[in-house]
Amino acid sequence: MSRRAGMLAVAALSLAGCGSHPDPPPAAPGTTGANVWVAPEAHGACRRSRVRAGFDAARACSLDDAVAAAASGDVIGFRTGSYGAWRGTAKRGLVLRAGRGQAPSMTLDVHGDCCGGAVLEGFRGMGGVAGTGSDPLAGGLTIRRSTFAAWLVIERADGNTEPLRLQGNRHRDIDSNGTTDPAGRVMVLRNGRGVVIEDSVFSGGSSDMIQLNASHVRIRGNRFLDIKDGLGGSQNHADPIQVYCAATPALPHGCGEEVIDRNYFDQSGPGANAAAFIGMYDGTYGNRITNNVFRAVDGGPGGGHGVAYIADIESDRGSVIRNNTAQPGVCDFKIPCGWISLGHKPGLEPGAGTRIFDNVIAGVGGLETTQRADHNLVANPLPGPGNRVGAPHLAGPWTHYRGYCLRRGSPGRAVAAGGGDAGIAC
Repeated sequence: MSRRAGMLAVAALSLAGCGSHPDPPPAAPGTTGANVWVAPEAHGACRRSRVRAGFDAARACSLDDAVAAAASGDVIGFRTGSYGAWRGTAKRGLVLRAGRGQAPSMTLDVHGDCCGGAVLEGFRGMGGVAGTGSDPLAGGLTIRRSTFAAWLVIERADGNTEPLRLQGNRHRDIDSNGTTDPAGRVMVLRNGRGVVIEDSVFSGGSSDMIQLNASHVRIRGNRFLDIKDGLGGSQNHADPIQVYCAATPALPHGCGEEVIDRNYFDQSGPGANAAAFIGMYDGTYGNRITNNVFRAVDGGPGGGHGVAYIADIESDRGSVIRNNTAQPGVCDFKIPCGWISLGHKPGLEPGAGTRIFDNVIAGVGGLETTQRADHNLVANPLPGPGNRVGAPHLAGPWTHYRGYCLRRGSPGRAVAAGGGDAGIAC
């Protein structure tokens, strides 16, 4: 979508549920016990429970009272119900966890000195704001095993290196109208140091799955499934991952030093459409894109069927793209699936120093200046030492990451620099 429009929409962020499907139930948390229990209807004084005890209505209290009464490191257990927007705490190490078999819902509106490394686990209906430009987040936070129904916009204070982790969550069918909505279902602004997005599932919907307006973010072990650009007539230029920091005097090379590792990208579902699996269109540097798999899509003679580019990276300086595997196929406009596109936009500097090696891909276009590609298994001839033309024999099935391992005797074996195999490490 218009990246500036998406960012301006953050100020008017709505926590209304998005998408056409109800939230799936959250994964069961690891324990049934808590030091303090909360319930939406509870109003009495908090009474501490034995950690291994289950929910006790007589001891339950409100969320605000429980946070006030909890000691650092305590577990606060949640009963089913809606808890509104959590505004955080400066206490260190609190765990807010859904009780076993419970399905509490909660959103975020946290800022400043929040959140002392708090862990939120097992919630439905998540979304909201973790810091804003005028009051950025200064502490750490983990959200895990939860389902998101709306966007999460993260803006961290300069110099904040405390971990902010999104682990094992689900972000399903979250749309963007291309103008007033945030551009990405997870947006990271300003400072990405310490931000990790891992082991989560992003599926459906017409918003970018992850949009980075910050450097140093780690994206690893996720599944990106069937983004639907153009849903409802909007053309958002939606990508599973987009890095957007326009090159400016303050950021002459845009945003960079992102790590995108061990992810599974699949756009084979009905109505799936995207510009690129990974888009970095306005200047970037020093990224590591490694050990990812990209499933081929059902393309056609024109547009609107499926993505051709596994990565479209412009004005790049010094990024490494290594050990990725793209399933052969035919994408939009009969372009081979699994293509990497480089180059630069008018008015921006040419790229330099990018290295693309040890991959199983269709090919590379737009190499310029000191960028190079070597020791890849490719579907189309590619200048560079060690590049081989051939079709990989993949293990299958295509729905699993390890299905993209090379079979014994496949082309691509012993092609990599140093004598190893091209493609993902298996």
